[in-house]
Amino acid sequence: MGAISLNVPILAYHKVDNKFELGINRISVTAFEKQIKYLQQQHYYSISLSDLKNKKFESENRFPVIITFDDADESIYQNVFPILDKYCFKATVFVISNFVGKYNKWDYNFFGNRSRHLNWEQIKILSQHGWEIGSHTATHQDLTRLSDNQALFELTESKFKISEILNKSVDYISYPFNRFNEHVISLAREANYKGGCTLSSRNYSNKKLSEFAIQRIGVYSIDSLKAYKNKLNNSRFELSKQKVISFFSIGTILFNLLKNKNNY
Repeated sequence: MGAISLNVPILAYHKVDNKFELGINRISVTAFEKQIKYLQQQHYYSISLSDLKNKKFESENRFPVIITFDDADESIYQNVFPILDKYCFKATVFVISNFVGKYNKWDYNFFGNRSRHLNWEQIKILSQHGWEIGSHTATHQDLTRLSDNQALFELTESKFKISEILNKSVDYISYPFNRFNEHVISLAREANYKGGCTLSSRNYSNKKLSEFAIQRIGVYSIDSLKAYKNKLNNSRFELSKQKVISFFSIGTILFNLLKNKNNY
């Protein structure tokens, strides 16, 4: 799986919205449509993570790409869904099950700006239109800092709840804050996931581990269309840039730890 994923670009987004906010996870609606239009012009077509695992590909005249979204922000339904539908693409969205339809209080937001997550009805509609729905755990915590019981709850609670409501299997996990290790992988396997997604270039020679460290590359507000094109080709510079961005995601984790300590 790890070797295959290197040949299929797997893009990771968070939020597509025109509302200004600090940080780089949000990209504008215009920028997003330009990116998707470029994919269509270059004869890309979307596949799911399950398609990748099962090696379901079309003819050699078109190129597969996987489009993923972490956090399940409501902008996905409002802004992303119409654009992808217009250009005949689908995506995978990773849902934080205990925050469905609620504001993103798990995240640190400057000036108290909050955004809402997709509700169950919106998630159902995406699923009915062929989108793949995965888990982003129950409450978006750093799994490496939890006890085994706590981590298993995060993994199994979200998987069960999403599967029960959609009446579909939930096979893939995206690790919150991109924080995982071999022990977290073993817990994800115990929770009966088929694979896990990361935002890193960590390689495992062991196939069982590599299937739970599927490499993606993030798309951010700082990316030009040229940078986007380079991401599709796994350029070394863009992979190095991803490492730096992933490193700074630790800021939200540290803030939440300090906040919880002060509340205690």
